[in-house]
Amino acid sequence: MQRIRTFIRVAFFAIINNLIKIKPFMSLFNYVFERAPYSVVELLNRHVVIPNREFDWTIRLYNGKEVVTRIHKDNQKTMHVALGYKWHDRGLNMIEDIIVNHFEAKHRQNSIFIDCGANLGMRSLTALSKNMKVVMIEPNDETNQINLERCRMNNFSNYDLLTYGVSNNDEQKKFYFDSSSYLSTLNADIAKEDYITITNVLTIEVRKLDTIFASLLNTDTKAYIKMDIEGHEIEALNGAHGLIDSISPTLLIEINEKKEHIQKIFTNMRQKGYTVLEKAEPDESNRFLSICPDNVLNHNFISNDFLFVKDKEILELIKPYQFQ
Repeated sequence: MQRIRTFIRVAFFAIINNLIKIKPFMSLFNYVFERAPYSVVELLNRHVVIPNREFDWTIRLYNGKEVVTRIHKDNQKTMHVALGYKWHDRGLNMIEDIIVNHFEAKHRQNSIFIDCGANLGMRSLTALSKNMKVVMIEPNDETNQINLERCRMNNFSNYDLLTYGVSNNDEQKKFYFDSSSYLSTLNADIAKEDYITITNVLTIEVRKLDTIFASLLNTDTKAYIKMDIEGHEIEALNGAHGLIDSISPTLLIEINEKKEHIQKIFTNMRQKGYTVLEKAEPDESNRFLSICPDNVLNHNFISNDFLFVKDKEILELIKPYQFQ
């Protein structure tokens, strides 16, 4: 019986892989993929081979908006962002939807999304789709060209793209480019890790967030900051003391290093009045957040993504999504 099921599965996906080489079937596959349940999307990702040619893919965001992005022949990065939104991280999709909707409803004229380490721009899509002010900060010219192309294709205009790194000083630093772009870093020690393939090293300009957003200090601006900067989180936060102290932004930070590194970040942010939550995969009740313990030196995390919230309205909004 198992052999029969395996044969049927292999035959089924072989048919799909041949059909999507034809443009109308590729469009149909795109439509089904973006509307399928997460379990089906995972199955499609494992067994369907996307044709290596140029075509446009329509991403359906969690908020129902659609974003067109171009997949280029021989460019896996463009394929990753096209198919990645749907399966990559449902929890992040939900967080972005909650916060952006809140800003749109209550603070439309004075809100901003700051994407530190924008990479392929996936995390900026929700804010861009709602015409919220977006600032993408990314020193990788290759991924920046992909982001600019997508913004043009969708007539996004309320954004800036800054080609800096973010750090604790305004200076120049070496930036280590990873082959995938996901693991590129300012951290020389991380660049030496076996799991990273460094393809280029350039000296780039880095800026403090306090410098870039000096005009926002001591205003009533509502900000959501995403940081995915591969081990340089402490430096970037040190360069944002003024911004954090004056406007109390909500932050989503990817932190891969644990032990003392993450403990220092948590302690510093709690001293500023922040609640720290770990993001997991949503369960059947769409709960995906849990408050982190005070001492995390020996804590077993299930994620690398952490939400830092001081805004009382947002804390209330996310309560239904917290594990009991």
